[in-house]
Order: sequence, then structure tokens, then C-alpha cells
Amino acid sequence: MQVQTPAPSTWRKDGVTVSCLGHATCLLSLQGTMVLTDPALLERVGVELPGEATLGPARVTRPALTIAELPTIDVVAVSHAHADHMDVATLTRLAWKARVLIVPRGTRDVVAGCGFADVREIAVGERIEVAGVVVRAVPVAHYGRRHALDRTPGRGYHGYIFERGGRRVFFGGDTAHTVFPADVAPDGVDVACFGIGAYQPFVWNHATPEQAWDMARQLRARYLLPMHHSTFILSDEPVDEPLQRLLQVAGPDVDRVVARAFGEAFEVPASGGAP
Repeated sequence: MQVQTPAPSTWRKDGVTVSCLGHATCLLSLQGTMVLTDPALLERVGVELPGEATLGPARVTRPALTIAELPTIDVVAVSHAHADHMDVATLTRLAWKARVLIVPRGTRDVVAGCGFADVREIAVGERIEVAGVVVRAVPVAHYGRRHALDRTPGRGYHGYIFERGGRRVFFGGDTAHTVFPADVAPDGVDVACFGIGAYQPFVWNHATPEQAWDMARQLRARYLLPMHHSTFILSDEPVDEPLQRLLQVAGPDVDRVVARAFGEAFEVPASGGAP
């Protein structure tokens, strides 16, 4: 998988720029506010062991930025407690350069020792404002348990819509194919970030590329940023298949699939291109 090195310090402060750093870790600039989603930037994800070791899948593609290379982050938003999305090892190393951590309702205990001074829980249907960005939790089709033996009640899970100045970015986290309620994004979104991998045989939890394209159309997304592929081997499909299938289903609208290489930065045009 091709990896570029983005330069967030050069991104415009009056627009929207998006980049996937690998897996579901997306760096978003909304009119100067830096948002980082589901950060997993180390060599492995999985079960944390004594001595800062992790037992789990290793990366097959390097992150586009290391933790040290990240800019100061205004908002870190985590979609659910699975280890490849709520990566405690990355969050612990990230806390010193991030201001606010947003997590689903019922997951604060997982991140309690990560060192964030400001941790906020949010549930589906709720919204909060942080650093000028309205953050809204929206329903997706997944589940919230940390692992198979986790019996903690009330683990939340959701996607997010980040909005500032009339510009909106949707982040799906993990989701199977979903039919979204009409009120999720009645005015559409500028960019929809959807997972396109880990569907074989886990299609009940992770969307196929074709389903991701359909969900972006439901949200009237001007552009689709593909994520959750080509980073960790979590399923059986060939590592390069998800992006190929997405580009095929996009057909004549293939230019609406943006930031295809990890680290590639896409500055969203101020207007035009809406479906």
C-alpha cells in the first residue's frame, strides 16, 4: 500500500482537509481545528501485556505519521472499544499532545489510565462542542464489547459527524451496511470516511466496498475517504482487494473517492461536486 507523508502545518486554516494515516486513523482539519479519529499508530494492536508489549496483529503498512510527527490535536474521537480502534498504547503516548478525548458512553474505564486531562463520554443522539467543532454521535451497525469475554454492560459504539462553519465530515468507525435515518445528515456531508475492509467473512460487522459506496450515497456525501483496509490483516480478503472493488463500483464517479493513499491529503473544495 502506498504511503505519503502529509504536512498538516501547511493545511489551510479556513477550509477542510482530510487524510487517512492508516486503518481508521484519520486526521481532519476543520477550519483549523485538528481532529484525530481512532488512533492506532504503533506496530501492533491487540491485548496489552506487561512491559508495554501488545499481543495482536502487526502492521503490514507503516503509519503515514508517527505520534511524534503529529501536530497538536484539539480533539481525539474514538468510535468504540475494540482494540484496533481504542488502542490504549497509542492513546497513552498521544495524551501529552492532545487536548480532549471523546469516547462512547460506557467506555471511560478503558482509557482511564491513558493520561488525558479531559475525557468526555457521548452517546448516540448527543452532541457536544469542542474547539469550535460540533461533535455528534450517530448510529452505526456494529457492537461495543472490548473483547469476546467483556461483559461490562452499556459499552457504547457509534460514528461521528464533525461540523464547523457549515462544513461536515462523517466518520463511520466500524459499521456493517446501514440504512441511515433521514435526520442523520439532512444537509449531506462534505466527506464520508467509511471502512471498506475486513468484510470476509465478517460482513455482519464490516461493510463491503460496495456497501460503503451505498452508505456514502445515502448521506449525500460529496466525497468518500476509504479507510480500515491494507493496515492490519484482520480478515481473509486479499489486502489490495477492497480499494480495487471500491474504485470499480464508483465507476464514472471515481474522482469522488479521495485520499486513496495513506497520508494523501485532500482539501475539500468549498462548493460544487455534490451528488
